[in-house]
Parts: sequence; C-alpha cells; structure tokens
Amino acid sequence: MNDPYKQLMSLHGAEELQALVNRWEILSENIKSRPLNTPVLLPDIFLYTRPGFGNTTLLRLLAAYLDSKENLMDFYGDVKYHEFMLNYTEPKKDFVELNRLIEEIRMAAGFRSEFHGLIRINIDEWVGHHEERHFLRFLDYLSANSEKWLIILTVSRSPDNKTKEMEALISMFLRLETVTLHMPKADVLLSYISDFLNFYGLSLDDSGHSLLEESVEKLSENKHFDGLHTIRLLSRDIVYHYYSQPECGRKVLTAEDLSAFSSASEYIQRTIVKYEQHRVLGFTE
Repeated sequence: MNDPYKQLMSLHGAEELQALVNRWEILSENIKSRPLNTPVLLPDIFLYTRPGFGNTTLLRLLAAYLDSKENLMDFYGDVKYHEFMLNYTEPKKDFVELNRLIEEIRMAAGFRSEFHGLIRINIDEWVGHHEERHFLRFLDYLSANSEKWLIILTVSRSPDNKTKEMEALISMFLRLETVTLHMPKADVLLSYISDFLNFYGLSLDDSGHSLLEESVEKLSENKHFDGLHTIRLLSRDIVYHYYSQPECGRKVLTAEDLSAFSSASEYIQRTIVKYEQHRVLGFTE
C-alpha cells in the first residue's frame, strides 16, 4: 500500500488528523487549478501526540500526500519536510535556538533560494514559558514564513490548561488547527502481536491471548507508554524466547509458554521502569 492517503487513513488513533486530511481532499477538489506562487491555504497544526506514535512517519506521509495533490502547496528545496526540537532558553540568555532553526532550514533549502515544505517543531520545553520574549520572537519568525510552510507544532502530552493557553497565544500569530493523536487501543496492539507471531508460524490459544491482553493493558496504563514501539519489541522478544528453547515443536502458544511476559513478570516491570527513565532523560519523541 504505497498510496499516502490510504496509509494515513489506516493509522490507528489518528481520527482527528484523518478528518482534517479529508477536508483537504474536498479543498483540493474544489479549487482544482491553483495559481502558481500563491500562499499556502492550509492552516498550521498544533499537534498533541504521544511517544512512540511515529511522528517522523506521520510527517513523511503528510508530505507525500500533499505533494501528490499538487494544488494544495508547493515544495521547494532539498527535502519536503524538516523536524526540529526547540530547546528552552532562559530569558536572560541569548536565543541561539532561533539561529539554529534558521540555519537548519537554510540547509533544508540546499542550493535553492528558500525552503517550501512541512516543518514539525517540538515545543515541549516551552509549555508554561510561552509568554516569554524568546518564544514570542520564535512565533514572529514562524508568522513571517507561514505562507511558504505548513508548520506542525507538537507537544508530547494531553491537552491541559497550560497547553490551551499556549494554543491561544500561538493562534494570534498563525492560522491554527488543533489535532490530537490517541494511543491505539489494546485490541489493536494485540492484533499486531498476533500478526507478528503468525509471520513466524506461531499463534495463541485462549490462555496465551488472555495473558498478553493483561500485559498490554498493564503497559498501556502507564502515561509514558510508547505504543507500537514497545509492542514491536515485545513481539520480537516473544518469538526469540520461544524459538531459543530446545523444545519448541508446538506452534500454538499457551499462557505457560508466555509466562516470562505476564503482567507480573520482570520483563513487563522492567519495561515500565524504562518509560520513566526515558522521560527523565528527555526522550519524548
């Protein structure tokens, strides 16, 4: 499935984004031929996301989709999209982050005179600091370039009072659409595990399915759960663990076969601790 629209529509937990893309579909059909060198009509996006959702993949698909439509925006430069982490800078210090962003966008333009495309900027560190002068200067810069870019500002958390205040401020500088990505539900994550096991000739009986269901629910209860990334690792570890044993003739896995991955197992507890360590170290993407 190479069609970027179909891939976007198949993403679990991205219903709000899919609704937005469908509005773009209607827009593209209605405007038909767009005059050359006109500003981007699409609003910029304030995106609530979660660790492990696959933000880079999402950005790649959006860029491919918009490029395929031809009349929604122009692309110009060495790449169609760029990602940037805007680190916090105290008010009394020089705002080198803006200079770093400008330089990276210049590099994205390559030998072209300027960059036209998608820019995703993580602004996690500025939640609660959005009224400081450096952030206002950053918004001024984005506003001056919004006709050339589709700007996606992301925060790795759920909406709350601080982020809503931030949204309101940003909307004074940019035309803004708010989108929230949600973690796939437990049954979707379980189906991924089942499909992965099937690829290696394995399946689950009822007891094995129930055990993994409890484990996935235990993992997803943690607010720092990174979704499909951990589920992919879990799936690989199950296959590795089973086929590394001398007796693995049976292809239907039971709860006994999967005891090392139960909700109370050291494996699951260690994974939960990993979430906390990643949060402390700042790995939120």
